Amino acid sequence: NHQLFLNYCFGHSDSSIVLFPYSAVVNFINHGGEKSNAEIRWSRRFSNESLFEQDSHTVLNFKNTALMFEIVASRHIAFGEEVLIDYGEEYQDALDEHIKNGLHLRKRDNFARKK
Repeated sequence: NHQLFLNYCFGHSDSSIVLFPYSAVVNFINHGGEKSNAEIRWSRRFSNESLFEQDSHTVLNFKNTALMFEIVASRHIAFGEEVLIDYGEEYQDALDEHIKNGLHLRKRDNFARKK
């Protein structure tokens, strides 16, 4: 269950902080790899940039923490086109490994099971 939760978090290998997005929209943005048409950026308007260089303990204890990101189109997105971001090479490698080991997502049931 811990890993399933982390699958929906955003992080970076150079940081001990992960962010769990909790807006209704982010649940509908899938991995696009090379077909991605959007990207995640730190919000310059809503983020406290002094927190970027802090450790996770400092960030967690900071009152009114403001670390927000935005999803920004990297090219024109047509009406009705799915918004896709690149989850990164590590995500794709892990997904390929799960599939190789027989773990598949059954869309009908919306959960993973061994074949």
